[in-house]
Amino acid sequence: MLAYLVLISLFLLLSKSTIKAQNIVDYPIGIGKLNIIKINPAMAGAKVKGVNLAYETGAGLPQITLQFSGRYFQGTTPNDNVNRQRAKHFKFEIQPKFYGIKYINGIYLGPLFAIYDDGTGGLGATAGMQFVLKNKYAMDANIGVQASNDIENIDNPAPIFIRTSIAFGMLFQSKKK
Repeated sequence: MLAYLVLISLFLLLSKSTIKAQNIVDYPIGIGKLNIIKINPAMAGAKVKGVNLAYETGAGLPQITLQFSGRYFQGTTPNDNVNRQRAKHFKFEIQPKFYGIKYINGIYLGPLFAIYDDGTGGLGATAGMQFVLKNKYAMDANIGVQASNDIENIDNPAPIFIRTSIAFGMLFQSKKK
């Protein structure tokens, strides 16, 4: 619960500076014109158990991007009773992101569609904030809900589970011609 409060506080604190700087950079919106490669650890409780690698690019429409991500998870130990997940799985995810005020640098909402290595599907939604620093580095913090499944939340009787993420990455832009 403390992690969620810290994440929400971070959103509120950083959103003021993001809103003030909305017109500084005009990012390209076409597919492949703006690219962000992001990485963050896959956690089970307080333990790092894998890695998430994401690629985000423009969708060709103002305020919308597409993020493709892959996750490798090494699994939990038998005595883990928090965030139990199936041992050693891979997940591929597609997430359209709809930015509110400024493209790529600000608050976004979006659905997510996942498929696991055994063919199981997953649906959910996220809300987050992405910051681009010096037109080169990106930080993406989000919170989401996903429909429960037997891979990412074993023994969870709830129909949904909450997930949080903070990813760091590099931004690449195509050259203007």
